[in-house]
Amino acid sequence: MKQPIARALSAAAALTLAALGVVVPASVASAHTGTLSVSAACLPSGDYRLTYTGKTTNVPADGLGHKATLTVGELKPSGASATPASQRVVGNTGYAFTVTVPGTTTYAQATAFLAWGDGSKADPIGKINLNGNCRTVVIPAAPTVTKATACGTGDTLNVPADSKSITYATKHDRQHYTVTATANEGYVFAGGKTVVTWEFDLGSADACLIVVTPTEPTVIKADDCDSDDVVNTPSDTDSITYQTVRDGHNVTITATAKPGFVFADGKTVKVYRIVVNHTAPCPASVTATKPGVTSPKCATNGALSIPQDVAHIGYTVEPRQGATGLVSPSTYGPGTYTVTAAADEGYVLAGDHQWKFTVRAKVGNCPTATTPPALIPPTHATATPVILPNDKVLAYTGINRQAAGTTIGVALALLAGGFLLVAAATRRREADNQ
Repeated sequence: MKQPIARALSAAAALTLAALGVVVPASVASAHTGTLSVSAACLPSGDYRLTYTGKTTNVPADGLGHKATLTVGELKPSGASATPASQRVVGNTGYAFTVTVPGTTTYAQATAFLAWGDGSKADPIGKINLNGNCRTVVIPAAPTVTKATACGTGDTLNVPADSKSITYATKHDRQHYTVTATANEGYVFAGGKTVVTWEFDLGSADACLIVVTPTEPTVIKADDCDSDDVVNTPSDTDSITYQTVRDGHNVTITATAKPGFVFADGKTVKVYRIVVNHTAPCPASVTATKPGVTSPKCATNGALSIPQDVAHIGYTVEPRQGATGLVSPSTYGPGTYTVTAAADEGYVLAGDHQWKFTVRAKVGNCPTATTPPALIPPTHATATPVILPNDKVLAYTGINRQAAGTTIGVALALLAGGFLLVAAATRRREADNQ
């Protein structure tokens, strides 16, 4: 009678420990024992992961009873499997295995069947009660807004479609919209949430705008020395205004579309940037000295004299037909010439720089000096009284008729010689002035 009672007590003790996840060996005659406990974690997939851990005790240090084989069995719920399903346990050591079960499971258990080489056995049982509320974690897609591009239209709210895991709902008050995503049964959002909400304020595009094209500024290149390019800013119109800002050689021109207008690219502002070029400094101004020409004389040719040593100016002489050429380094004889003055590099001529000259040859036929006729002294003759009518006699003059005629002839000769001298002098002066 004592042996059945002992076995009954042993069985009752085993059931009590099993409820706590720990069992004693099935055979009290065996000194080998083992324990088994279990914990649960909810996976993102919505399943439970059960982790079973245990430890062997009262195992001899060597011999056949030192090593055991552990086999996992009696799994609940049915269909579950352990990883690993079996393993080798040596001495007094720990062991572990995992089991994955659906997230709706409310009770799970497993038995670790331990068998040592000396025939000893232990069958600890691990068990756990679950709430069956392990759900799959899902991420809801966020609604989006498409901005209106066509004039006179409104923004568009894009709400994701419902799925087996998520349901979307939308409500609005005028242009204010609220979108709610709700996790379906068996699913949950991150952080254990089941509802996520978004809010949007939709707008609308501006009224239809008139497309206009701004006029590009133009640049006139400077063609004078020491000058800037000229930038021409377009004039304002009914649809566009232009503003010019200059900073040194940099010019910025901004074209702005007025309200109700827009440029082709959809913008209302267009900026032009221009770099103004500046030409080289102007050369120094110099004035050429006009060459001189002398008039011929009766025995001397005329001459063209070219100025010498004029600062920063050189002269070239082009002989013409009939020219007799160079007389000296700066003098040219009779002929027709073109004289051109040219400024040295870095200088510019002011005033006339080219002349034409005709140099005449000597006149020739120079007049020779004449000797006036010698004066003939008057001769004295006997005065003859002049008898006038009525027996009157003229006063005595002191010369007779012959002497008076001689005196008149001499006076006429002197007068003619004077005329000749005056004529010769006049021709000489004319020749000197040519």
